[in-house]
Parts: sequence; C-alpha cells; structure tokens
Amino acid sequence: ITPMDIYTMKLTSRGFDLTFTRPVDREAASQLTNYTLRHYYYDYYKKEPTEPVDTSIQLDVKDVPVSSISISGDGKTVSLTLPEVKAGYIYELKLNGIRSAKGRELENTLICYTVNRLLDDRSALSSQK
Repeated sequence: ITPMDIYTMKLTSRGFDLTFTRPVDREAASQLTNYTLRHYYYDYYKKEPTEPVDTSIQLDVKDVPVSSISISGDGKTVSLTLPEVKAGYIYELKLNGIRSAKGRELENTLICYTVNRLLDDRSALSSQK
C-alpha cells in the first residue's frame, strides 16, 4: 500500500507545487493555516581545522506567508502561491493536518527546498540576500 507522503516539491514562478503520492483531502489541503513556511540561508565559509564539525547558523530566518492555494483536478498536486521567493534561500515547509482523501495521515510533515535560482518573471520581483 502506497503511504500518504510528499512525492515532490517543485519551484514555480509563483511559489511551489507539492505533489503527493495520493489525492489529498481537499478541505484540509485548502486551509492556509495547515502550511507553515519559513526561509533562511547559511553563510558558507572555510572552517578552521580546530572548529567543531557543525557550527552552522541559520541567517535571515523569516516566516513566509502562503498567499493562496490551488489543488489539481486529480487532487495530487497542491500549488502554493507566495508573495516573494528569494534565490539563495532554503525554504522549510511544515504541513499540519494534511491527509489523503481517504483519511490517511501524512507520513512526513517537513520538507525543505533550496532555491538556487529563480524561474521566469520572479527574478524581477525578488532580490538577492
């Protein structure tokens, strides 16, 4: 049996498309409050040999509101529209209350996406860090 999970997270010109392994419960998936999104970046640098393994600090951590949600006809893709997407940032998405159309709970509720460069018209709307 295929679990209810996020299959892909894809950057679009307006935000992200989430594709699930099963059709979503439309009512739950259409609730803005079920998506908590934030962005941040890391300042990459060469470590000193004496420095501990991981001293990474998330910089410019900000909550990112989801402006709107649309769901595909087959119920497997949820499109999240954001007011802005910035290149060079990691987008961390937590999903709460998302389940399949048959009530199966989501297996993994956290997914991250690193935006290396923007698509289409977003480059004119967003600025680098």
